Amino acid sequence: MLKTAKKTKKKFYNKYIYKVSLELEGAYALRTLGSQEIIEFATGLRAPPQSDNFEFGEATWKAKNVHLIRSNSKAWITLLEILNSVPKSESTVRIESNILDVYTNNKNMYDSLCYEFADRTRNRHEPAPGMTDTLLDSNQEIFVKELPHGMYNFQVDIKSPLTLKYDELLSLADWCKSREPAIAFTDATYNWLLKRDVYNTRRWIYVDTESTLLMLRLRCNDLLGTVRKYIKTGK
Repeated sequence: MLKTAKKTKKKFYNKYIYKVSLELEGAYALRTLGSQEIIEFATGLRAPPQSDNFEFGEATWKAKNVHLIRSNSKAWITLLEILNSVPKSESTVRIESNILDVYTNNKNMYDSLCYEFADRTRNRHEPAPGMTDTLLDSNQEIFVKELPHGMYNFQVDIKSPLTLKYDELLSLADWCKSREPAIAFTDATYNWLLKRDVYNTRRWIYVDTESTLLMLRLRCNDLLGTVRKYIKTGK
């Protein structure tokens, strides 16, 4: 059974309005093999690679992925037929283990993936009713019924400050904390900033107004990433 779509009021990567996540064994092959190679392995036109390397070398991983492609050949052929049915510029695929996240603005492509892979769909997202054209025309905007906590107009990405000295970080964290509630700077964000986590390199904070955002830019512009504006729709 196809899972119910989650309704979204923002773009993915500020570009796409549809997203579908599929579970497909051998997904990692899309990182290392071309579409034609995968089809040839799936259809049996190309023999699978042989490997006696049991130290998890490159050949072993390739052989394993090809075996998974052949075991799920029908799904792989269908997937590539759908992906190749539209220009590459109309979609993006991101891979994590055996999960494929497909992003697109092409509704026919999205509907085909949901229909053909109903039993493999982990989750899917599509525009909330009446939001399709608004999202397509938007740029770094998030449409909400009410502003977060009734007051914040901006969501601001913070990058991990790997080049600052600890005392500079401490001063910056204390400054941000002192600006609450204009800046929603939680204890978790405060500790993350001082920790310099190289694996979790981004967080985001709420900012109330343009003037506060300007102060933040003047104080630590190098640490700021993407800024998104909340647009209150009342629905």
